Amino acid sequence: MHRPHDLALPCGNSDGMKDLPHWAHHSAHYRVPQRRGSYCLTRKGRILVVLVLWLLQSAALAGAGEGKVRVAGSGWVVDAPTKIADRLGLFGGTSARPPVQVDYHASGLQAMRALLAGQAEFALAAPLPVAAAILEHAKAGEAPERAIVVLASVGMSNQSHYVVANRRRGVLEAEDLVGRRIGLPIHTSAHYGWYLHTVANGLDPRDMQLMDIPVDQHAHALQAGEVDAVVTWDPFGRQLLDQLGEQGVVFSTRQLHSVNWLLVTTRDLALDQPALVRRILYGYLQASDLIFRDPARARAIHAEATDLDVAELERMEQGVFWNVALNWAVLTNLEAQLEWLARERDPGAAAQPVVADYLHPAPLNALRPRAVMLPRHIFHRRNDHEATSP
Repeated sequence: MHRPHDLALPCGNSDGMKDLPHWAHHSAHYRVPQRRGSYCLTRKGRILVVLVLWLLQSAALAGAGEGKVRVAGSGWVVDAPTKIADRLGLFGGTSARPPVQVDYHASGLQAMRALLAGQAEFALAAPLPVAAAILEHAKAGEAPERAIVVLASVGMSNQSHYVVANRRRGVLEAEDLVGRRIGLPIHTSAHYGWYLHTVANGLDPRDMQLMDIPVDQHAHALQAGEVDAVVTWDPFGRQLLDQLGEQGVVFSTRQLHSVNWLLVTTRDLALDQPALVRRILYGYLQASDLIFRDPARARAIHAEATDLDVAELERMEQGVFWNVALNWAVLTNLEAQLEWLARERDPGAAAQPVVADYLHPAPLNALRPRAVMLPRHIFHRRNDHEATSP
């Protein structure tokens, strides 16, 4: 155990300086104004202070998530920027601290569940799972910092979602779906697309039975006769149609539904770690720029990451537009789907959450101002102004 004078001595005592090199005795670095009762550290004291500071820094880094930052992506074709950024190390590569790990899920709904369960720091999802998380947050009355926030849309598709049926089951027209079992993942973009499909074709949704089936199980469910049709997206939809061949029947939602692909995180992370948020966003900006400048190379990287044929992937990309933005399309899409979902869950509910409270434009605005096109007042909601520097 150290005695007190082992660690500090009165500043006028030369013993406190004897272990220093000769130049240190005359250095302004080491001179301390002499005051009554003041003390200077001995060599042991200085070593101990350095050790304590190092331990505190290590603990702080560990507490701040010095482990991997996890991005929950998806197999959906529109999630190409995540796969490209991951493959090319655009999130910072292995040398970045903290490093980024991308985990792929079958749907944005599953990715959002990972984020909400603390199993990911960022997630990619369509508006409906995001709207569901917003409703749950508002219903629970949680503090604002516990909310999710939308950082950007990294892509949009108006063709990837469609209804697929088997001709052998007697489904040839939209009216033939009445009284049938429809497989889809509940509370996903496919669910909202199905609602729009019924409205456009004059069908009553109550006349069909919805079966909650994950998109990666659609092919089995349809082939096994568990359902009569599925609402799906690529690449799963294309693969299913290839299996069905001439027996496949398609009802497109292209004219009805455009789906944003949203990058989401938690508000507390967005405000506490703005540099990390900008690093992730910058990775998406670089990936999106590559898709625009060199689509062939981007497609090859995407195909390698997904084990898909390049020609097949090019076919799936029809109707997909990649662009990192936070704009009116994101705002109105989220508002429409939140309103529909709230009505589905609780038709008598009055006030709904304000979507603008869940948008966080400051990081993207700092990196690429032209990518943010929103009403000015949204920039001043909550604490978005706290994270404006690049």
